[in-house]
Amino acid sequence: MLDRTALQELVDWSFLLFMGMAFSLADLAAHVGADAWFTIRARVALGDVTSPAAAVTAAVLITVAVRFALPWQTAVPLLTVALTPFAQAAGLSPLIMGLVALKAGNLFLLPQQSPYYLTLYYGTEERAFGHRDARPFAWVYAGAVLAGFLLSLPSWRALGLVSG
Repeated sequence: MLDRTALQELVDWSFLLFMGMAFSLADLAAHVGADAWFTIRARVALGDVTSPAAAVTAAVLITVAVRFALPWQTAVPLLTVALTPFAQAAGLSPLIMGLVALKAGNLFLLPQQSPYYLTLYYGTEERAFGHRDARPFAWVYAGAVLAGFLLSLPSWRALGLVSG
């Protein structure tokens, strides 16, 4: 039974508050215009990228960079919205930017970037491996994500998700 004592002692309120704030950051970013600001900065920094491969590579690198500053739950929706005009200029469907944001946003070059990694790390009581042991795999995984996107371009073109 969930009584007052159980609510106070058994519910992890700090975690629930953190998740509520993290999930609402994307809405806040859109409300204050951070998505539009980011879109303008991306266009200035990247110029007129017309190659789908260059656009996908740039989007992956931007996503990885943004993830150093923002949690996954905030970065993915923000990047999907902000990078869509950039992607469309390169002939890419907005769906591809959503996929890039989801997958590249899930990379972990720092341990605190991935709750899955931390769950495994602490779930094994820090005895199975150390952060230094996992770092090469994180880089290999990042390379595999980028390579997977680039290798998908012909399939996406055949599906009509890439034009030009």
